[in-house]
Amino acid sequence: MLERLSERELGPSVLYADGGYPTPADLVEAQQQGVELCAPVNRGRLPEDSFSRADFSIDPVSHQATRCPAGHAPVRHGERESSDSVQPRHSLYAFFAASTCDPCPLRSRCPVRQPNNVRSHEYRLELSEEMLARDGRWEEQQSEPWKDRYRIRSGVEATMSELKRGHGMGRLRVRRHARVLVQVALKATACNIKRWIRAVMAALCGLLAAVDAVCRRLGVSSSCLTDKFHVREKFPDGEIASAAFASAS
Repeated sequence: MLERLSERELGPSVLYADGGYPTPADLVEAQQQGVELCAPVNRGRLPEDSFSRADFSIDPVSHQATRCPAGHAPVRHGERESSDSVQPRHSLYAFFAASTCDPCPLRSRCPVRQPNNVRSHEYRLELSEEMLARDGRWEEQQSEPWKDRYRIRSGVEATMSELKRGHGMGRLRVRRHARVLVQVALKATACNIKRWIRAVMAALCGLLAAVDAVCRRLGVSSSCLTDKFHVREKFPDGEIASAAFASAS
């Protein structure tokens, strides 16, 4: 989506998204394109008091860990290949001595992984860009300023509901990509027109009320002005209001 927006010179500086869709890779990709992806991330079923990679001291240049939350330094760094058979990738890992991690009182809260087998004596922590971005966002989204900023995202839900319930966007009667695009565009246009009419009516009613108040203070009848307008109330279904302007006699 960001590529299509950039091609049309409509690329945003900030993109708000639902929390169920972005992945850690999306955070990194958006950042590489100069876009801030503002969306909450999920760390899985971890306890709330668990540490994240943001609690480790990490060199900003080499992305290597220098200290864990308990103050211990890793014994080495190295790359490991993921177990994904479809798209395997290599990631940087920090390795900590098992003799240090086993007796650590913070072990139950630490994100380091245990050795795979009894022959290994090192705990490991993945330090890929994706994992660092995910944990950094996790820490950020716990703050009240971030929550206040993200509240703007919920405003679009009312629009989605209006399009789905009031304009039948949830079940289109056409097929094929081009026809779907045309129908979606027409429904969105109709929704915008209805909103524009409501805004005009609200402004008109406010203007007439202000004129009537001024005329009353001056002891002048406002009928000479209000008689030129015929305002019809909202339709029974409450969707829109309309105004018919009578011609001046």
